Amino acid sequence: MRNSLKSRKNAVISTLKCVGILACILIIGLYLSPVSSELRDIPNEIYVYDEDISISDIKLNIEKKLNDKSLISAFAAGSPLSVDYEYNGEDALIVSADSNTKSIENEIGRDGRVDVKLFGKIPVKSVNVLFREKNYVVPGGSCVGISIRNKGLLVIATGDVVDENGNKHSPANECGIKQGDIIEKINGNEITSSADIARVCKEAGGNAVKLTVFRKGNYIDLTCVPYKDWRDGNYKLGTWVRDTTSGVGTLSFYSKEYNAYGALGHAITDADTQVDIRVADGDLYSAEVVGIIKGEKGKPGEIRGSFGKEETIIGDIDSNNEFGVFGNMINGYYNTSTDNNIEIAYPEEIRTGDAKIVTTIDDIVTEEYNCNVIKLYPQSVPSIKSMVIEITDEKLLNSTGGIIQGMSGSPVIQNGKLVGVVTHVFINDPTKGYCVYASWMMEKIKESYSISY
Repeated sequence: MRNSLKSRKNAVISTLKCVGILACILIIGLYLSPVSSELRDIPNEIYVYDEDISISDIKLNIEKKLNDKSLISAFAAGSPLSVDYEYNGEDALIVSADSNTKSIENEIGRDGRVDVKLFGKIPVKSVNVLFREKNYVVPGGSCVGISIRNKGLLVIATGDVVDENGNKHSPANECGIKQGDIIEKINGNEITSSADIARVCKEAGGNAVKLTVFRKGNYIDLTCVPYKDWRDGNYKLGTWVRDTTSGVGTLSFYSKEYNAYGALGHAITDADTQVDIRVADGDLYSAEVVGIIKGEKGKPGEIRGSFGKEETIIGDIDSNNEFGVFGNMINGYYNTSTDNNIEIAYPEEIRTGDAKIVTTIDDIVTEEYNCNVIKLYPQSVPSIKSMVIEITDEKLLNSTGGIIQGMSGSPVIQNGKLVGVVTHVFINDPTKGYCVYASWMMEKIKESYSISY
């Protein structure tokens, strides 16, 4: 009896081992099968550009996008894979080996989703279909002068007011004014210059005034009592303020469609407070390079430019944000023929490798110089540090040492498309620097400006 039970137990164990081995073989076989390979290679996202969109050919376009990802047999006759094409959960198009294309005329241009199903029944993967609009711009590279009248008065420092008895008072500190605050109104009236503060304080004659201050994205109200300075007899708040900002940079590109430009690739910040400048209005000038300070490790170089003549104004300035300075260009400044327009690349089109940086380091002559895109950062939301480039052009390296101050905004071109805009230099290696994806800057233009007809 014992031998019989032992034999049965061994038989069960052997059977289980065989089943386990067969299961492993089956799993491995499924994993290595063409269908499993197809499923693993299905991308998470497919980008469809406006030139791809056609009612009659959209089935073939979607198939091509998938086939480009090695799904060679995904749509072959007899394939167990089929694709249901949906927009926001609503069936709009069914693509499979034996199905017909449905019209989606009212849906074209909207992002959608491709659902891949096994045997047309079992959902195995969802692929986002993102439509991309092509944008064409004239690349920049020229040196420009920037002159901005600040919105409000930027407080760069606070100090003391000495009264007739020799006592020191700090009205600004007492009421809570801080360095980096922007005083926009006094007693409900907008102010645009330090002369406005002096006038209002004189009219107040030692009585309290109400300040409207912009601080770190919020408005706050403060009440301040000016003190009379015995040295000149004027009532003062005890603030040092700045009402204008100026400097040089590089024009990134000009959109003929919107008659708008982008420059710098990063926000202009105040040198003393590191606060982003808020724009009331301003002018963009054509500038002349008058000198170069070569960059070294640990010591950034600089382009020195000259500008300011009224006849050299080429545009206005109405926005300063994290992606640069933006405004409308004076018509006719740029030759906007079709030959000068190039396409802006989307991040997924950019590759590491050879590229060209366009900039001006000699008088007013704009030239292309060799560089390499050495790193790309995947970004689902805009950021100014999108990729890293390295200058390889001997002429540029000999002249500037690499990327220097004033080259911010220089466009980077790869495979005939505008891919990025220089934003920052590496302090410890001036041959390298960050760039923002040009498409992020273009989105800012599309958000803020209307199409020019």
